[in-house]
Amino acid sequence: MLKYNSNSCFADFRSLHFLMEDALELIEREAGRLTRHLQAVELQRLAQSSSWWWKQVQEAKGAWEDLARWRFGQKLTGPWPKLWASKLQEEEDTLNRFEGGALKSEQVLVFTSFVRCWVSDEQMLVAGLYNGALQAVHWKTGQKELLCGRHGDEVIAVALNDEHILSGSGDPGYYARRPLDASVRLWRRSDGAALGCFEGHVDSVRCVALFKSQPLMGFGMSGSLDCHVILWNLTNGSVECASLLSGPCRCMSILCEDVDSNGARARILAGSGEGVAELAVSVRQGAVTVTQLKFVSAYVEVSSLSYFHGSYRQEIDQGCWPKSFLGAPMKVAVGSVDGQLALLQGGSCRAVHELFKSRHGNRDVVSIVMISESRILLVSRAGIMTFLAWNGLLASDGPCRQLWSKTGWRMYTSTIGLWGPRRLISDGFDNVIRVFTLESKPHFEKMMMDSDEESASE
Repeated sequence: MLKYNSNSCFADFRSLHFLMEDALELIEREAGRLTRHLQAVELQRLAQSSSWWWKQVQEAKGAWEDLARWRFGQKLTGPWPKLWASKLQEEEDTLNRFEGGALKSEQVLVFTSFVRCWVSDEQMLVAGLYNGALQAVHWKTGQKELLCGRHGDEVIAVALNDEHILSGSGDPGYYARRPLDASVRLWRRSDGAALGCFEGHVDSVRCVALFKSQPLMGFGMSGSLDCHVILWNLTNGSVECASLLSGPCRCMSILCEDVDSNGARARILAGSGEGVAELAVSVRQGAVTVTQLKFVSAYVEVSSLSYFHGSYRQEIDQGCWPKSFLGAPMKVAVGSVDGQLALLQGGSCRAVHELFKSRHGNRDVVSIVMISESRILLVSRAGIMTFLAWNGLLASDGPCRQLWSKTGWRMYTSTIGLWGPRRLISDGFDNVIRVFTLESKPHFEKMMMDSDEESASE
């Protein structure tokens, strides 16, 4: 017969109690560890989610900035819808005022000699003068200063960057003579000191260019009536490369430049006789090359050119360049020495438009500015300023339509350009540069209303 032992049973229950307490403690510890683990996982997931969202926000912001840089040519920061609406309205107002031709003289800059050319940025304007000197004007203070030294002939080309000023001299085009001095000269921007005189061209130097990024800033370019484009080493004044074009080079413009881990590169458009050449400059591991990528015939003797980046602004900023910009759909407007305008696009000449008849005297289209993809402002040597619309090849009234033309400027105008969204500059055969602004919107609307009333009365 089994005998009940109370002491043994109590001991078993006590052992079981301790085991249960240990088990509960273990469960609590594991539950706490699991809870902390789950909390850490959740926090990590939230952090990753926040990081992902932040990345998306930054990418979206970058896309807006890229789009704004392409659309408006500048970086916009702030409340996007409001800023875009404001910029679009400003752009529309500006275009309307240009189309109305409501120009008003705002400022007159007086120089020590006849003005032959000029270049400007946000800080200063530098004018090339008839007497071979260069004179600078600081926009903020209005202070004028003559650069040290001078050319032996008229200064007909000038370029500017953050460090240097580059100039070229010769016959400006209305004398048809041999140059007294066909040199290229370099000046220091900060104090106007003369840094060098470069000899290499045998005819008038009609255009010069300076780069804005290192290591390209160590080089400068010049184009001449001798059909050569020269890349100069600004450190020692030597000829780094010389390219022979198919005709005289009267104009040049740096289209874009880019710097990467391997060096730097740039694309340049240059007038080349009866067409436009696209040049590629490359600086790789100390080796410098200039290559002609493409030539497009304009069927006119090219004296000036302008282009509109359009949809290529973003690709240019990102360094994704096409094989040839002249072969791409980018639009290029070309002025000729005999008063014609050629329109280039997609690797060919799309149209030639006669602007100035012989009764206007000197018909040379000396300067062009593309206000937008379809609006072109230009001026002839005789001082006739014209605003055109590029309507397209299938337009019933032709590819180009004249919106307005103004005469009465001084003879032998040489350069026009934009300075800010609503200003342009023109100079003539005198010692001044005039700064014009577009009339205010109420004035423009009144002018249009008066025009409508006159039309109705007729």
